Amino acid sequence: LPNLSLLVGEEPAQMVKQTGKIQLKYCLRDLNVVEHPPTVRAFPSFYRPVLKQLRRCSRSELRRRIFYPKVRSEKLNILVFDSGYFTLRESVRALEMLNHSVEVLSVPRPQQGQEQVDGQEDGGARECGENFVKRLLTKITSFKPHFIFTVNHLGFDKEGKLTELLTQLQIPVLCWYVDSPSYILENHERNLSPLLYIFVWEKHYVEKLKNLGFRNVYYLPLATDPEVFRRIPSHHRCLDSYRCDVSFVGNSMVKAVEKWFRKFPHSPAAEKIGQLAIQMQRRSHQTPMEEILSRIKSEYGLSIPFEHDEAIIAFESALVLKSTQQYRRELVEALEEFGLHIYGDEGWFSLVSPEKFALFPPLDYYTQLPLLYNASKVNLNATSFQMNSAVNQRVFDVAACGGFLLTDCQPDMQELFELGREAICYQDREQLKELVKFYLQHPQQRAEIARQARERVLAEHTYLHRMEKMISVFREEMS
Repeated sequence: LPNLSLLVGEEPAQMVKQTGKIQLKYCLRDLNVVEHPPTVRAFPSFYRPVLKQLRRCSRSELRRRIFYPKVRSEKLNILVFDSGYFTLRESVRALEMLNHSVEVLSVPRPQQGQEQVDGQEDGGARECGENFVKRLLTKITSFKPHFIFTVNHLGFDKEGKLTELLTQLQIPVLCWYVDSPSYILENHERNLSPLLYIFVWEKHYVEKLKNLGFRNVYYLPLATDPEVFRRIPSHHRCLDSYRCDVSFVGNSMVKAVEKWFRKFPHSPAAEKIGQLAIQMQRRSHQTPMEEILSRIKSEYGLSIPFEHDEAIIAFESALVLKSTQQYRRELVEALEEFGLHIYGDEGWFSLVSPEKFALFPPLDYYTQLPLLYNASKVNLNATSFQMNSAVNQRVFDVAACGGFLLTDCQPDMQELFELGREAICYQDREQLKELVKFYLQHPQQRAEIARQARERVLAEHTYLHRMEKMISVFREEMS
């Protein structure tokens, strides 16, 4: 029989303990104790203590202890799942600045090369998950969080076991996606919960996730931390090694493209569809890849030759990455005459000539990147095709430093900044070249635009503003 556990040869105390573990596995559901009188009469010294303890545990004590109001207090207790993701530090600081009490719980992360296969877990992963749940329940009973906050759903399993547990315990979860929510799109039915509040940095995911059954989905753009990205006086010697006319910071996508192209079966049909999709994506940054593939099916009669959702998601991701790679390469090559400085991974050596461009290794996000944004006269931004309307982190970080940014024309830019006064956008590579040349020759106009952009960011686009908005939405919906 499925879900049947047989406990044999245990002492009464061990029997109760093992039963508690099984109860935990099934999200602390209440026990229904069924007594078999002949067996109890035959072995009373064993079964009567067991029955006594099981009846005490028939209703989960933990569930009773954590049924407390979740939004009535002005000062909230917020439990943060710490996955090591770069936005978490900033989010925690902002929540504390809003006078909320924050505690952090580290979450297990799979080791490189130990990814789950076909949804199966090895013994080590299972033990790691059990230990995490024990730590989580201990933290819940002691800290009594009003909600759990995580980024990109990190800390949750695809099978939805943790989602089910927290729903049973009536603990709300607020998740901010600052990257593709493909993780939750796999087996999404198992992660549905009325107490899950999803915030996405890219608008087109709002409708998509709602169509999948997620009730509470909201748009929440990225932000910056002005304590990290701050203005540095131009004469400061720490900027000397970063000074340049034009700079670009970004990944070459070489390794990412190779990785994702290995995740789906290759065929002539897949190659033909992929080439066509990349061409169409390059012509329309605002169109999601899934919509492009649907258009290819209707207009050309070509269907994706995969049945499994995982292969389809991998195919879409690979095409988006390849499109972004080609786009970035085209833009940086257009700026060869300006002595462009490229900061990124070694993959750039295979995309552009080191003789024509100054190639530098990646910069530390917290200590080195703010120096470059201050020192570079023009900071180039080339948004990934993963973002159809959204703007990336660089838009806010450069502005917070008082740096000058040239960025592509994403639809959300018009909502977040006053174009022409606080932000300058280019439409294509030719206009990019013209704008770089113009603003290198007009430092005063460059400085004024940077000043206006910084004022806007500090007034509206910090992590403090984002966390404030997130909690405001949560309070309104819960009330």
